[in-house]
Amino acid sequence: MFNPFAIIQGILGTLFNIWVNIWVIGFLLIGLIGITWGEIIFGIVLAAGLFYAFVKLVEDPS
Repeated sequence: MFNPFAIIQGILGTLFNIWVNIWVIGFLLIGLIGITWGEIIFGIVLAAGLFYAFVKLVEDPS
């Protein structure tokens, strides 16, 4: 059955999602102000370690 409220809800939900994403990206970019090379390298090493741990967990969960 056709429900016009579902269409309105879908449009509003999409607009809200876009609005939140804009704010999140904005705060992330603001967080980059004043960052040092040491923090960038630490972030890369931390991300690589988390990725490695995730891959090992997926390969062998036990």
